[in-house]
Amino acid sequence: MVYMGRLDYILGTTSKALKDETGLFVFTLESLEEVPKTENTEDRETESDEGWLLRPTGRYAHRREYVEELLGKVGMEVVSVEAVVGRKDKGQPIPGWLFLCRKRREHIKI
Repeated sequence: MVYMGRLDYILGTTSKALKDETGLFVFTLESLEEVPKTENTEDRETESDEGWLLRPTGRYAHRREYVEELLGKVGMEVVSVEAVVGRKDKGQPIPGWLFLCRKRREHIKI
């Protein structure tokens, strides 16, 4: 989901689409925690107050805490999260997150 900044709509919609805790949602994000600092002004990155930023590459990076908090608000839980290298940019690894999530039991409608 590197082409989305705010994730509330997509995660909320996904939560509604999952029928029960057996449905899984897997996604990757670029990690905001590991954003490389640069002195080049044209490479300046703009961080929102919400826990994500738009990089000069046109891709978004997200803080893990932002994603976990948002998942909780939409009735989902993290089954696992792993630090990964999702891609390379100019030969440099770009750190990210691999999330495996499901609907929380108390949010399942019978």
